[in-house]
Amino acid sequence: MVDPIYLKSVLHHTVVSVVSTIVLAVLLTVVYWLTRHKFVSSKSRSRYAHRILFLGIIIFLLVMTHIWVEGFTHLFTMLSLVAAGLVVVNKETVMNFVGSLIISWRGLFNEGDLIQIQSYYGYVNKLGPLYFSLYETRSSASVNATGRTIRIPNSLVITTPLVNYSSSSNLIQYQLDVIVTAESNLEKAEVLVSSTLNAILKKHYHNNSAYNLDAIKRNNRWLAEMMSLEVSTSASPRQEKPFGILIRASYYCFPKDQPVIERAFWSAFFKKLKSVKSIKLSYSN
Repeated sequence: MVDPIYLKSVLHHTVVSVVSTIVLAVLLTVVYWLTRHKFVSSKSRSRYAHRILFLGIIIFLLVMTHIWVEGFTHLFTMLSLVAAGLVVVNKETVMNFVGSLIISWRGLFNEGDLIQIQSYYGYVNKLGPLYFSLYETRSSASVNATGRTIRIPNSLVITTPLVNYSSSSNLIQYQLDVIVTAESNLEKAEVLVSSTLNAILKKHYHNNSAYNLDAIKRNNRWLAEMMSLEVSTSASPRQEKPFGILIRASYYCFPKDQPVIERAFWSAFFKKLKSVKSIKLSYSN
């Protein structure tokens, strides 16, 4: 016959567990609905929802442990020692699992994002508890995969810098170099480069609401204050072949658009250059 005191204890713990679960679910739901307006894009909201869910799971496990482990402290201590031993023996596996939690909790990237980690570029193909895989690309500006798939341990995100080129507010600064002869009209050359590139950017992004500082500011106010979407140029002597004056134009665009914008710039620039006699490009002999 089952001890009535034991049954009463089990019933009490069960009721407390159910009530605690309901209260936790309600609280997290309220927190999400009160704060989700801070995230503009659906991807950002999805990442935030996953973080809330992950936090809820951790709190739930801690609460359940507190409720049910009471009275079994010796057993819990023994299991803790066993777990510590397993961590030492399977350090790499544990680090990979911790890395997967960091990826999910911090929202470092999702499937389909273009990322760079160490020297690897690629689109995230699959996320797993121990590894994630990439469809490799040759650079951050490449939209085409090489056909190779790279499997990377999750632990790499703990100690290695990572760049996510698919972030909703992630305009990247690129540079474009034009080399003119020392005899060229430098002022006209800088104006020609900057005006041509500005026109290309304006045409490419005229219907894109994400290409403005207000959109960036909604996601990251500090980042918006450190950016300017106007093309900036600088000029300096070039001491190696081809000799001349190096005009470097800096501009912002989304990574997937960079190859298209650069091709459009050179096409328009060469057409305009034909009618400007005071500017000559420098070529190596």
